[in-house]
Amino acid sequence: MLNASQIANNATANNIQKDAGTISMWIKPAWDGDDGIDNMVLDSTVSANTNGWWVIKKDDNTHQFVVWDSSGNYSIVNTDASNWSAGDWRHIVGTWDNGELVLYIDGLLVDDTETATGTGLISQLPSTMYVGRYAPS
Repeated sequence: MLNASQIANNATANNIQKDAGTISMWIKPAWDGDDGIDNMVLDSTVSANTNGWWVIKKDDNTHQFVVWDSSGNYSIVNTDASNWSAGDWRHIVGTWDNGELVLYIDGLLVDDTETATGTGLISQLPSTMYVGRYAPS
């Protein structure tokens, strides 16, 4: 388990497929869902928001699963996180299948209707997933 100041990273090679998959994690945030601040949970993008995933609580108090395509455009599924409290465990699952995204929170389907400027397709896997922070740029 990581505390609020720790990060972890993991290689994606042989661990994740770019066309379809699932990211599942339990988090115990050190922040409230209505804090109005971006709180990165997982960043696995190649560079500057291309080819990869984000799991993030945004400053608009939504929790998002984001897929960035090779052009830097995105597809997002999200849910309201304003009722989340620091210290409460949450189970987050984001799935992707050839551009189709689904988000589950605590076992409940919360969004499968994307907001998109991109295809939701990843053409190149990022090399590393960063848990608890943005990927280095």
